[in-house]
Amino acid sequence: MEKITNLQKQRAAIEQGGNANGEKTLARKRVEMLLDEGSFIETGAFVVGKNNEEAYADGVVTGYGTIGLRPVCIFSQDLAVIGGSLGEMHAQKIAKLIDFASKTGTPVVGISDTMGLRLNEGLDALDGLGQILTKLSLNSGVIPFVNVVLGNLSGIASCISTISDFTFMVEGKSQMTMNGPMVVKGNTNIDVSELGNATFHSEESGICNFKYQDEASCLEGVKKLLEYLPDNNLSDTPYIESTDDINRISLNLNAMCENGISDVKDVIKEIVDNGEFFESQSDYAKNIVTGFAHLNGTSVGIVANNGNLNVKALKKATRFVTFCDSFNIPVITFTNAYEFDASLCQEKNSVITYASKLIMAYAEATVPKINVVLDKACGGAYLVMGSKHIGSDFTLSWAGAEISVMNSTSIANVLYDEEISNSENPQSTRDAKANEYKTMYANPFEAAKKGYVDDIVEPDSTRPVLISALEILLSKRETRPSKKHSGVNL
Repeated sequence: MEKITNLQKQRAAIEQGGNANGEKTLARKRVEMLLDEGSFIETGAFVVGKNNEEAYADGVVTGYGTIGLRPVCIFSQDLAVIGGSLGEMHAQKIAKLIDFASKTGTPVVGISDTMGLRLNEGLDALDGLGQILTKLSLNSGVIPFVNVVLGNLSGIASCISTISDFTFMVEGKSQMTMNGPMVVKGNTNIDVSELGNATFHSEESGICNFKYQDEASCLEGVKKLLEYLPDNNLSDTPYIESTDDINRISLNLNAMCENGISDVKDVIKEIVDNGEFFESQSDYAKNIVTGFAHLNGTSVGIVANNGNLNVKALKKATRFVTFCDSFNIPVITFTNAYEFDASLCQEKNSVITYASKLIMAYAEATVPKINVVLDKACGGAYLVMGSKHIGSDFTLSWAGAEISVMNSTSIANVLYDEEISNSENPQSTRDAKANEYKTMYANPFEAAKKGYVDDIVEPDSTRPVLISALEILLSKRETRPSKKHSGVNL
């Protein structure tokens, strides 16, 4: 019994992080909040850092368990143990966990809360971080990786979040920077106290996919996200038994078609199962909408226009489409784009490059790709939005949509410039010519004649048509030329 008692004492000390109050550390409580009750199996609990026997579990909790009865691997940095600082053994525990997840095809959830690298371990600590970043890079697109920042994450370690598939942050708690506010102020003499917080990364950098007001709701959000994701790139997405009628029609969509679409999310919610749409990066590049939903129980990724395109919107859509393709999640695109934003700023920020990257993301994707033209589908903005021209498997359009090589107003300016200039009322003439061109040439019937639209539907029937198309496309098989990767870095 003495041996067993000794084991129990050691394990209790590890769980308490050396605290005398008998409570588990916050890092362990977070793991328990996230996982199914009683499912956590800890690995590496008895690991200690260099010359530091009091560094319980070396400042990071690692192991595996289940979320909704599905297996996940998890690590949680422990601020109560030497500030959750990342040392050699700390890093090795995380690296081994990623290897284990790769072998078993299991998603990884990492909870970051650290004071940074353990400086007294020098290059050994930096080497450990390098191993983590390398293993995350090699397994990107193989197993889903979710990073939850519930404290500080700074310096080059912050790349753990940007290499991850999704980043969660909490307002008032999360802080992530390469160089902190004090360093930036010292170099620029500019006060940037908001630098690196959840709002900054949600609205400005776009690194944060999901922002919450407290830890509990944040961890619930992680659970919700995993409902849409497969365990790995070789497994199917989880099927959720649908309680929504597959033949349900929506008269609200007819009204939106007639009166205009104020927010494309209203369209999405009318179509998907039970109106449930889990949006990603909701505060970043609001002119494009990305997120997950279910259609007749099947997980799908959605990309939709909420305005014209710009650099940030293109970045956001590209990364999302690439993720969905990596994990066999069908992509449904709702197109309503008039043009690219025209400004010097957009040109300086290489809008051409980011438009090319979105084209590549759609063209290289082998998952089912369905495009729905809602209203405006003009020129390059229409082309890059997963159109038939770059590989859509099935394209349908609402009646009344404008589909054209350029928006009708611009075409009127080019084709009828002299007539408009000589008119007594140039604006009235321009509008008349634009409407004439749209009626005669820029409509879905003309596009359908050329095979660029597969079906023209009444808006209220969009849901059943999409479900039917998705059902047949789930058996899609498509190969691409053998290569290591694209020449353009996405």
